[in-house]
Amino acid sequence: MKKINIIGGGITGCSLAFFLKNDFEVELFEKTESLGGLAKTFKSLDNLYYQKGVHVFHTNEKWIQDLIGSFIPIVPIDYYVAMNTLIDFQYYKIPFDINTINMMPWHWKESILQELERINGETASNLKELIINFYGETIYDIFYKNYFKTMFGKDAEKLDNPHWYRKYLRDVNVENDYHPEQYVFSSAKGYNDLFTKLTEGVKINFNTEAFYDQFSDEDTVILTTRPDSFFDKKERIGYVKSTFDIDSSFYSENKPDVMLYSNFAPFIAIHQFGKMFNNRDNRNIIVKEYSRGTEETYPILTCKNIKTVQRYKDKYKNVYFAGRFGSFEMMEMCECIMQASTIAAKIKHQDKI
Repeated sequence: MKKINIIGGGITGCSLAFFLKNDFEVELFEKTESLGGLAKTFKSLDNLYYQKGVHVFHTNEKWIQDLIGSFIPIVPIDYYVAMNTLIDFQYYKIPFDINTINMMPWHWKESILQELERINGETASNLKELIINFYGETIYDIFYKNYFKTMFGKDAEKLDNPHWYRKYLRDVNVENDYHPEQYVFSSAKGYNDLFTKLTEGVKINFNTEAFYDQFSDEDTVILTTRPDSFFDKKERIGYVKSTFDIDSSFYSENKPDVMLYSNFAPFIAIHQFGKMFNNRDNRNIIVKEYSRGTEETYPILTCKNIKTVQRYKDKYKNVYFAGRFGSFEMMEMCECIMQASTIAAKIKHQDKI
């Protein structure tokens, strides 16, 4: 039986293992002591569930909802994200819509409405231009300028591949939800059981960081981790590194599930998990996310970084690149599952011809 080597045990690696394990010998390499990657679920000292950042399943594909629901209990949720500018001590729902703008101070609102009449949103060579061409300079200066700089460690005009962010920009004349898909859900007790059940019967090497020189050119490898670390220990491409601070409180039902901070705060986001997981007695876990730390969370999508990853893809034909880190794309969890299904189908097809 042909062997498939999967590097990384996050949602992409575990999904690949599930889709491939009945047809191939699958071996998975995970550099930590547990599965789940960024989406693993933790317990606080008083047994409340939380994650490092909110990871919600959202999709229009019912088969994905059915697949996840066959492994763990799922909970349909409304997901509310807002941004706090810390200038007027108000928070504003995003993506922006006319209701958001109507909440703003009159001098902001007047400038924004005038700019919305002039913009076209069609072209952009960097992230700054993308926001300004879509919403105007006032929204960019108040809400996005410092947020992007804090998050990526670069001015937005230096982020020269902005198109990944288009899906977060919406027509302000339409009432918008952060996740517009038909199926938006979390789990009652987190996702750890999902990762375990997806990989049942698969050989897993925990606490094992794999590198390309361990394999031959004849081996089939699926990479879901950093390409630079896997192929070349000296070269480095950019990823945002975060750290997380955890506290407990009561769930604030009328507050956003995620609050983003664009100015004058040491953290870039606060996540609350009282609704995400069925924590007892309306207890809640608050997780503050800082943009300077050790845990890699997002690829920095500059043209230079993308070209470096493409060079690896062109050179190593026996390697499939998957997931947010391996593909070097800003992918959500359901997109990772979709991609894993597509790659598995391709491998099965190649094995038959």
